[in-house]
Amino acid sequence: MMVLLNYIKHSFALVIILLFTSVLLISCREKEKKSQTGDEQSASSSVELIEEKAEVVVSEQKSEDTLSQKENESEVVQEDEYTPISVLNLDANELKINPYSYSDYAREKGGYTGINPNFYLIGFSKEGRVAYVYWYNDDGKGGVVSDFIIQSLATDKIIFEKALEIPDYYSDGDDFLVEAFKIYQQDLDKALNASKIEIVDWEFHTLPISSKENKINFSMKSTSSEADTFFGQVMNYTITAEKEGKGKKVIASVKNATIIDVFLCGYVLNPLEERAMLIYAEIGPAFENTRLYYKVSGCDLDYGFKK
Repeated sequence: MMVLLNYIKHSFALVIILLFTSVLLISCREKEKKSQTGDEQSASSSVELIEEKAEVVVSEQKSEDTLSQKENESEVVQEDEYTPISVLNLDANELKINPYSYSDYAREKGGYTGINPNFYLIGFSKEGRVAYVYWYNDDGKGGVVSDFIIQSLATDKIIFEKALEIPDYYSDGDDFLVEAFKIYQQDLDKALNASKIEIVDWEFHTLPISSKENKINFSMKSTSSEADTFFGQVMNYTITAEKEGKGKKVIASVKNATIIDVFLCGYVLNPLEERAMLIYAEIGPAFENTRLYYKVSGCDLDYGFKK
């Protein structure tokens, strides 16, 4: 009987141990599963985060590429805004003006009887450049001479200059230019398009500049440093612009010019920017005569005036 009781006690203890071991094993397995699930979720979150970052990078790259593309397209559009021109398509008669006839000199001093060149205004650029031609007979050489000029109205610097010559060709300026433009077309077209000169509507005016926005008077002061019995005199002169309420500024300053006289003619507004082209004339020597030498200076309508 004692043996049986001992057997039952040992068996009951063994069962308890086995149950306890099973509970521990089940608990460990649950923890492992939770751990694996957590790792998988963490890994999944990491992958999603990496993918999200990658999408952001790609999105930013596309934005940069789009911006770059837009900038490039903008540059192309800006380049395409300018339409190249050719001298072969110009009508000389429509470009011609007579600056002298607008001057006080013509009205007040009894007129000028020497050589008066034709002046042809071709066009302007948005960067303050102007292209023009002046034509005259050169009796001493036996032919016609015409000077083609592109000038900066911001600095008054000559950007391009070409003498158009056809020896022993006698005709008026309009016909001469038609022939000269054919001969020199390649050089002239290249220069015009390099400076982005545009054919625009313009109008020549007498001085002063007077509009609702701008009231600007121009004056000239000259001094003779010495006399020259044949060529006239050696002269220094300055041209000053005075804007109402803004002050004054010097438009041109010339020293040691061997001329007979100098006077203001008129102006043309550049329709592409707030700047005027002032034309004035020097009277200088020519072959057995005198000639008007037209000069051009720019005047910004807003800046540079000082009280």
